[in-house]
Amino acid sequence: MSEKKSLSQLVTIDGKKYHKNTTNLKSVVFNEINSWFGGDDDYNVEHKEYNSADDRFIHEAVSTAEGALVGGAVFKVLGKGFGVLSSSMAKNGSKSFFAGTKYTDKVFGQMKLGDNHAFPEAVKAFESSGAVSKVVGGDGVSRQLLRIPGQYNGRSGYFEFMKEPNGLINHRFFKITQ
Repeated sequence: MSEKKSLSQLVTIDGKKYHKNTTNLKSVVFNEINSWFGGDDDYNVEHKEYNSADDRFIHEAVSTAEGALVGGAVFKVLGKGFGVLSSSMAKNGSKSFFAGTKYTDKVFGQMKLGDNHAFPEAVKAFESSGAVSKVVGGDGVSRQLLRIPGQYNGRSGYFEFMKEPNGLINHRFFKITQ
């Protein structure tokens, strides 16, 4: 979906932007019929607040992936495959690097910058292609570092995630090697 089309799916209520209720078929039909009789085509809205950073991130992820992925069916298959992979890992006693983790506010802020911190979240689905190592910082704390080889913005390198002992991910960066 183009950015223009995406923005046409928003409605402003009391100065805040919300997504139109485009996921509920009855609401879509009602909105359309309501507009035929002079009413608003956005009468029913999800009340899911619009966040421009999230929207940009989603568009970037789709743009980055569209060369390798074909439509929503592939995302559905990847999602199922990731679920099977996670189940398989759990059965084998190994656990996903990302199980029980959260990003720190620092990482969320960096993800919005549009630089090498802003790569798509879909990269996490390829954790099995990466390697985990222990890194001891200057503070003497041992952390886990996951490095997944790949490409971003036409450059080769590693997608890096560093996990603190408490499960917080405080480092998320694409490190260019070439």
